[in-house]
Amino acid sequence: MKKQIRIIVYSCILMFSFRLAAEPVESVFPEKGLVAEKIRYQLKWNLEEVKNVQIPEMGIHFLEDSPDIPWFEILYSEKKDNSLVVDFVFYTTGKFAVPIFWTDANGKKEFSKKEILIESSIPASDTGPADIIPPLTFSGSYWGRLFLLLALIGFLIGFGVYAYRIYNRKSFPLDAIIQVEPTLEKTEIYEIRLNELLKRESISAREFARLLSSYIREKSSTLSGKQTSSFTETELFRFLYDQFPFEKQELMTWKEFLTEKKFKPKDVFLSKEEAQEKFLYWKGIWDQK
Repeated sequence: MKKQIRIIVYSCILMFSFRLAAEPVESVFPEKGLVAEKIRYQLKWNLEEVKNVQIPEMGIHFLEDSPDIPWFEILYSEKKDNSLVVDFVFYTTGKFAVPIFWTDANGKKEFSKKEILIESSIPASDTGPADIIPPLTFSGSYWGRLFLLLALIGFLIGFGVYAYRIYNRKSFPLDAIIQVEPTLEKTEIYEIRLNELLKRESISAREFARLLSSYIREKSSTLSGKQTSSFTETELFRFLYDQFPFEKQELMTWKEFLTEKKFKPKDVFLSKEEAQEKFLYWKGIWDQK
């Protein structure tokens, strides 16, 4: 009797071991990452147990409910007879299942059981991915700048009161030539900032994309007479397609470039040649309008 029980136990152990060996083995590194950080996923399986492994296409994939926001991008994939390697990055924060599935020997669709936690790569002190442009000059401590600003305001108020009293004491009108410094338009300001950015040795992809997007918005607004500052990237490029003689595919390529680069970390850079080429392209187009 004991011998029979021992045989049954050994048989169960062997069957369980074979079953485990037949199940696909998944691995993800790292399982906790940052926005735009490369994630590597690996899958190994038995040819008899797994059929028809499906992976998303190469390139950027957008959220279904928010087509303006990129969700993830497939950077690299290599599929063999019994293994798969995929490199991808996520552009939104949250906990996501790996977007890969397959069919088992019984024809049942199985989805990846691996999940990845994506956290923001932008510190809390940052303004986030909005199109917020820094001031023309930004240096020194906050309190130092605040003190200088208050001192300047106080000086201007005092000087104004003093000039007003002197003016009222005189019985004749004060003839003066007032020279007003010309006010720069927003388009000129963005153009100046882009030129300053192009002089740097390292050109931040995120900063360049935000400045170029703002430059395109202001130029198109000036030429069309319509406000474009509140447009999303999709609305902006649809507006450009309707108002100006652009090719649709060309605008889609620019939309994907700007959307992707705006969400890149600060340590992602463009070459000076690539940045100059893209800026001169748009400057040349607007100068012809």
